[in-house]
Order: sequence, then structure tokens, then C-alpha cells
Amino acid sequence: DNYTVQVDPEVAFKDLADRTSCSAQGYSDEAVACLRELPLDPDLPFRPSLRSAAIATADQGYFSPVIDGVELLATPEVLAATGHIAPIQGVIIGTNRDEGRFMLPTEETLEGAPFSSQKQFLKWLETEWPGSAYDIAARYPPASPVDPARYWKVAVNIYTDAEYLCPSRRSGHWLLRSGKVAKQR
Repeated sequence: DNYTVQVDPEVAFKDLADRTSCSAQGYSDEAVACLRELPLDPDLPFRPSLRSAAIATADQGYFSPVIDGVELLATPEVLAATGHIAPIQGVIIGTNRDEGRFMLPTEETLEGAPFSSQKQFLKWLETEWPGSAYDIAARYPPASPVDPARYWKVAVNIYTDAEYLCPSRRSGHWLLRSGKVAKQR
């Protein structure tokens, strides 16, 4: 995503190497070489893959920029807000309506999915956004009152907006406020 940064990239690397069995030789160049040889998706049952390791470590926010004091001195949002980004003519920022369809099952648990009940859906909302479940549900009515997957589909839309659309909009706003990005749309 575009609004978090890694706190400790060494921990992230070690976790990824451990989950793929690439740490058997330690956490040095051999582990990097091992990771480069792994398939994106498993080609044999129970064989480690990059995708399964990335999904397993997604909750830790590992796959984000690293404030290293050399290339990146602060979060992109802070740098833009203080005018410390290069002037550019334009930026393409976007997301699509299906972002959450693949990520929701790996990052959040919605009981009964994809055929969750209204009660399960509201429980999920209350867990994610305490005190706001009914307000959020009112803004996202199901498209079909008879679709057995209606609450799953609504949850996907909410998750997509919260995790992808809203952060993309925030990024666009702070880039414009930086004064370093042309304002044509």
C-alpha cells in the first residue's frame, strides 16, 4: 500500500526467508539466491513459494518503503507535505474495484465467506471499525437482496475502499498540496 513504511527491514527479510526455508544457510547472500530461485506460485504441494510467503507476512506491513536515511529520509507523505519531493508534470495513481477480492481472504476474516450472513458481516465490520458498523453498512447496501454472496461482495467493496481507494485519494491530495505536481487533471 502507499501509506505505510517498514519499521525493521531486517526482521522482514528474516521472516520471509524463514517462511520459504531459504534461511537454512543463514540470512546472507545464500538466502537471497534461494529466494530468487523460488517459484511465484507453488508447483508442487507443500513446496514454498514467494506468493504464499508474501501472503503469510502481509499483516506485518513488510512490503513497503524503508526509511533508510539515505534514499528515503521520511515517509512519502511527510516528504511531500514539506515540499521535499522532485517537481513532476504528472502522477498516475489508481486502484480498481476488485483489489479487495483477492486480499480480503488473506488479511481479514469474514466468517462464512463467501456466503456470510448479515450478522457475520456486521460482526466483521464492528471488529474492523468499532462503533461504526451500522453507519458503514448503511453506505454500502447489497446490490441484490437475494444473492447468497451479497454480504461478502459488500465486504470486498468496503475493504477495497478502505485499503486501496482512500489511501490513493490521500496520496493524490498530499501530492497536490506539495506544490511539486502539476494540477492538470
